[in-house]
Amino acid sequence: MSEIDCTRPWWRRLVSALAPTQLDGAERLAWHHAAEVRLADALVREAESLGRYPQPRRRILEAAERASRRAERIRHALDETGHAATEPAPTSGVRSPMGWGGLRAGVSELASMSEAYLADAYAMERRHPGLAELLRGLHREAAADRRDLIWTLAQLTRAAVTTTSVEEVAA
Repeated sequence: MSEIDCTRPWWRRLVSALAPTQLDGAERLAWHHAAEVRLADALVREAESLGRYPQPRRRILEAAERASRRAERIRHALDETGHAATEPAPTSGVRSPMGWGGLRAGVSELASMSEAYLADAYAMERRHPGLAELLRGLHREAAADRRDLIWTLAQLTRAAVTTTSVEEVAA
């Protein structure tokens, strides 16, 4: 045993071994930036498949724009801390014909991002209060976007059911 290990009781060594590592603020911001960029790209792709529904398409494009603005705010915070933000690799996912599967995935992604923003804000509160405040604001914005996307998805589902039944009656 080393000299340090002999001076500390076994339970303190165990606690220090099990304690989570210090959260690297810049690393977490880079992760959030990549997630926002991926979300914005995915929402734009899903909005392209909704040509028949202009109102939901517009709302989804607005949500993609807000995700892009959040990514830019995170990029700016990364630049202030002296770390460079890297752009994530473009993803090529399989889209559903109506875009609903992708929109549901977007709702799920916004929920997990919102929770991650809040958890990281609490973890960075003491060491990086400015970043914590930014993350709390991003949490609120992501939660609002999630609610809007859920509402849009519900409206889109109702419009699709109405359109389908009118088309069936015409046939």
